Amino acid sequence: IAPCGRVERELAITRAFGYHHLLPFVNAEPSIRRLEITRLDEFIILASASVWKFIRYQMAIDIVRGERGDLDFAVKRLRDTALA
Repeated sequence: IAPCGRVERELAITRAFGYHHLLPFVNAEPSIRRLEITRLDEFIILASASVWKFIRYQMAIDIVRGERGDLDFAVKRLRDTALA
């Protein structure tokens, strides 16, 4: 990790696909967590840390709840909100 916080000054993360030239510093092993889903759960929002850096959890929940009839549109709104 370089002083700038990047792997070989190129990549800001250590878990990614397609960066074979950065092995062994970068790997593609998934991070796996088990979570019990119940009937009380409305939905699950899976997003990278980059999304959560720009969108608060409650904001994401509100966006998805507001677009429940069209989840493709909800995803686009989440993306656009994070980019904005």
